[in-house]
Amino acid sequence: MTTRNLACFAALSIASLAKAGDVAGTVTLNGKAVANVAVTLEGPGTSRALNRRMDQRERTFVPHVMVVPVGSSVTFPNSDTLHHNVYFTFNEKVVDLGTYARGQSKTYKFDKPGLARMLCRIHSEMSAFILVVETNHYDVSAKNGTYKIEKVPPGTYTLKAWHESGAVATHKVEVPATGVLKLDLEVRKR
Repeated sequence: MTTRNLACFAALSIASLAKAGDVAGTVTLNGKAVANVAVTLEGPGTSRALNRRMDQRERTFVPHVMVVPVGSSVTFPNSDTLHHNVYFTFNEKVVDLGTYARGQSKTYKFDKPGLARMLCRIHSEMSAFILVVETNHYDVSAKNGTYKIEKVPPGTYTLKAWHESGAVATHKVEVPATGVLKLDLEVRKR
């Protein structure tokens, strides 16, 4: 193969790898835009673990809903002047990170898919959710209900949406090689 042919082959290979579409829309519940809905795309490919943070500020977990790929570690810093005690149930296992003061943090690695409801043993009003998935293609809807999952390789996926009320939506979608697949979602309780 000549140098020119190799260069053309390499350029075509890189171009085909670079093809990716976006999936975007608005999530509604009972006809109204809704925030904090986890939207995921399940399909071909593998997930890559990340390091994420869920802060504790003003007796609130921030963010309220988080999505992470399997194998990700989440750090829970305490930015309050109060002590906190983060605990949760994940895949039938109770995890208690213990009590810690402002400026301290604890980390937990989520090694399997599932849903964790985060709580504080000291402040019962505190709660949040971490959805652990086997994909890197996800978003959480904003205050106005919008979501956007970017740079998704073309192909067939199952789009799933989850809200803490138990409302869900599931759709089969075909992600284009370029451009945006617009898909508004209505989540409903089962």
